[in-house]
Amino acid sequence: MSIVKIQKVKDLKAVIKYSLQDHKTNEELVTTYGCNVETIERDFNDILFDYNEQNNSNKDMAARMIIQSFNSDDNLTPEQAHQYGVELADNYFKGKHQYAVITHIETENLHNHIIFNSINFEDLKMFDTKRQHTLYDLRRENDNVSKEHGLTIIEKEGKKDKYLAFNEYVTRAKNNLSKGKLKELLTKILKRPTRLKTF
Repeated sequence: MSIVKIQKVKDLKAVIKYSLQDHKTNEELVTTYGCNVETIERDFNDILFDYNEQNNSNKDMAARMIIQSFNSDDNLTPEQAHQYGVELADNYFKGKHQYAVITHIETENLHNHIIFNSINFEDLKMFDTKRQHTLYDLRRENDNVSKEHGLTIIEKEGKKDKYLAFNEYVTRAKNNLSKGKLKELLTKILKRPTRLKTF
């Protein structure tokens, strides 16, 4: 099982420095697309320059990061976790955003930092930050990668496209399902033909 969240990057240089610490990762667990991890600021800025030229604007660096965390019960190797991160980035960005996938191995739960340029280098448009894209589409792509590799997924609740709130999403991923189990139990009880007094 894996979960994902997305956030803005305020200081790209600091995030890269943090992500590449020797005790967290190694060079085999770093993959880039359209950029180089050593020159990522310059590489992202090249696209930003083109964006500002085209739009007659003066925007600053715009980067974001996806954190993809895996359940330790899945017993993944660091290489598997890294591969799943690269697959998620490829599927989600569709070859239109520069990115770096850096897998961290220093905690019980393997996780990927997927740092990407907010500017699409094909059409020089900003990353779509609508909830549909940053929540539903991202989780769907992550679920697809999980299913492909035999990992369990966190089921949606209720409406077909309604996903859980992030706190419930994390709770279910940690197998702390007391709320979910209680709801399931109450649903079963209420389906039984019974008298109010017995209930």
